[in-house]
Amino acid sequence: MKQLAFTVVMIFLFTYPVAAQEEPKTLLGTSHDKVTTFYWGPDLKWHFHGSRMEETVSPVLGASLGVIVNRKVILGIGGWGKVTRTSFYGHYIGKNDGQIIDNPHQKMAVGYGYGGLVLGVVCKSNRSVHATFTSVFGVGSSNEYVIESDGDHGTTFNSPGFGIIEPMLNMEMNLTRQLRVHVGLGYRWIAARRFEQLSSGDLSGLSLQTAIKIGRY
Repeated sequence: MKQLAFTVVMIFLFTYPVAAQEEPKTLLGTSHDKVTTFYWGPDLKWHFHGSRMEETVSPVLGASLGVIVNRKVILGIGGWGKVTRTSFYGHYIGKNDGQIIDNPHQKMAVGYGYGGLVLGVVCKSNRSVHATFTSVFGVGSSNEYVIESDGDHGTTFNSPGFGIIEPMLNMEMNLTRQLRVHVGLGYRWIAARRFEQLSSGDLSGLSLQTAIKIGRY
């Protein structure tokens, strides 16, 4: 229901009438009269985890590109991947050299990457500092694996796909005609139905983002 509510809000914002706006102001340069613009750039996210995970937060690197229509609607694509593993303990049953392993307190880890559509709206983009609301609607791939006693990557016992919705509220700054930066805070919902050891609640959580957007504004 939460995901549906966010989707309804997004549709309302996309279809809201767009009024004529002043030329965008920048902190370090001048503006010009383009209405439909494009952008691309790298971004860094931090995914916060629940109490089951040993690491409170893990970095996620990625990039996105797209267009901004009438200085109001963002239409783009993006992709991201975890830089470090997130570890936890679970009940592992497997085989090693034909022998059954049954360890109720096995250290494990998960890694994942995801990508998809980036949709959003810009609020008062003519201001040098303004707000944007964006959301990722995507899919991803992952792996659950055992961590060996020496800390190395062990047996991968599951590689499930998943769906993700990640809305974010951002504060964006127009530095120049070609450069913008933003920071954002949001929440990700990951559908973990195919995971063996983890639940949707284990993988969902707060997201923090910093990004650079290079383009022609």
